[in-house]
Amino acid sequence: MKFRGNLFKKLNLGLALVFFIIVVVYGIAHQRTTTILQDEIRRSSLQKLMLLTEELDSKVRQMTDFQLTLLTDSTVKRFASISMEALNYDRIENRRSIQDKLAYKENTFAQWKSSYGIYSVLNQEMIALDSKIFQESLFHHELTARWVLRRNEPSADRRFYRFTLDGIIRERAASLHATTIVGASFPESNIRETLDRAMEHNRGNTILYHSRDEWIEGSREGSSINELIVNNLQGRELEHTFQYVFKANGQQYLVTGVESDSLNWYMVDSTLLDDAMKPLSVVNGLFYGVLVVLFLLTISMSYTVYRHVLAPLKTLMRGLKSIQSGQYAVQIQTDRNDEFNFVFDRFNEMSRDMRELIENILMEQLRAKDAYLKQLQAQINPHFLYNCLGFIINMIEMKQDQAAITMAHNLSDYYRYMTRTDITEVMLKDEVAVVSSYLDIQRMRFSRLQVEIDIAESLHSLIVPRLIIQPVVENAIVHGISSLIRPARILIRGGRSGQLVWVEVEDNGKGLSHEQLAALLHAVTAADNPQIGYGLWNVRQRLLYRYAEGADITIRQAELQGLIVRLEWMVLDQNEQYRHPHNRGSAEEGESER
Repeated sequence: MKFRGNLFKKLNLGLALVFFIIVVVYGIAHQRTTTILQDEIRRSSLQKLMLLTEELDSKVRQMTDFQLTLLTDSTVKRFASISMEALNYDRIENRRSIQDKLAYKENTFAQWKSSYGIYSVLNQEMIALDSKIFQESLFHHELTARWVLRRNEPSADRRFYRFTLDGIIRERAASLHATTIVGASFPESNIRETLDRAMEHNRGNTILYHSRDEWIEGSREGSSINELIVNNLQGRELEHTFQYVFKANGQQYLVTGVESDSLNWYMVDSTLLDDAMKPLSVVNGLFYGVLVVLFLLTISMSYTVYRHVLAPLKTLMRGLKSIQSGQYAVQIQTDRNDEFNFVFDRFNEMSRDMRELIENILMEQLRAKDAYLKQLQAQINPHFLYNCLGFIINMIEMKQDQAAITMAHNLSDYYRYMTRTDITEVMLKDEVAVVSSYLDIQRMRFSRLQVEIDIAESLHSLIVPRLIIQPVVENAIVHGISSLIRPARILIRGGRSGQLVWVEVEDNGKGLSHEQLAALLHAVTAADNPQIGYGLWNVRQRLLYRYAEGADITIRQAELQGLIVRLEWMVLDQNEQYRHPHNRGSAEEGESER
């Protein structure tokens, strides 16, 4: 279809190229936009986390500064320097003053809970508003100059602790010159509340991380991803600030971290990039949705062109190919009301005229073919008659009247079967019956002759040309075993393999040399009347006329002695035996005319 190839394909290829260019350009723009947006998300995430860390450091530094204030406060120094033998009144006033200062500081910021404790090394006495938070044992063996998260009791909440003293800390204990120790503490809940407030305006999850066993998360759900992030942080060399992309559960997370200068912990934020990129994904989906709509409209337009222009041309091309393949009765059925309706009408008229012309020529050919078939059969009949008459003469000369009578009856039945010139095809069982009669006659001549017939019963009703087996059997007897003194044998077999039907005639006669067999095969397959093997050539010609190229005769040497002649032809459908009802018959029809 040159028109189809040059127009329709080029149209579709052009449209496909346009869509391809649009998709490529948009893909490049989308990739660039994605990169810019991700960079902005990184910058924004880092900036917000630095502000949050600064807020946390500010509150922790206030507590550290207050520790130093207490350490230098005169009231605290007096408390640390008053001996145990001092007046009780002074001690009470001193303790009350310190407690008032601690209570004021601890209650100043409601959102940031804090606790303080003061311990006098000289008096071995502690002042703290909550003795459960600050126990004297902490001031003896758990001193640390940095913030440490610990749990005093198994049932208590974890808290951060830090200690300041007017000396140095050695192995978590005060030096000998220290007189005053000031402890500061705040609960883990302060960190959780800070994280919760931060996550109210943030898409991701924020945690405070120190190690695998020391990390704090907010109260918002997200423990599973936080666990994955904490596990991923293990083994990484963390700088003061860091950022990287982490994959988990088929999703990408942007992990940002900032170290707290006061706590030496990391504020770590994990943002789901898919959520952050959601606005761009919406735009991306809208673009592809519009692109799909345009593509569907393009397909619809292309289909319209195909249906109204190319489909009628394709129908016309199919009609022309049908005529080219020999289907001259083809007609194009259409209900169109356009220009193609006129084209189709002209095509149908041309097809009808061509069919009538070819049918006239074909009928002439069939008549010539039928005359030739009858001529071929007429050539076979005298050949068989001469042999039979010669046998009857021999029987009479040998005074075997009964054999001659039997032969005459068989010959009469045979010629009644053969002289029905209006019947060119019979059922295979009738052909086998004629062969059996012929072999009965030959057994009367040759008492040493043994006959075996094994043809599948499913083939008995198959329609075949008359006299296609008897000439082969006759050749086997006349040319193969007639001159033998030893016992002679004729085997007739038949079967079917798919569409292939075959019949074999085997004898144990004298056989042929390789040169003689080659000459016989050449004669049987010759185009014109051969000098030898005329009977087999005649059978092959009639098989070819009946079954065309699917029919043939093959000849080969038998395993012991003699030849095997194989007839084979193709039956194209299961109802082949019912074809040509005007010229088929059977032996029963002949019997009815006796």
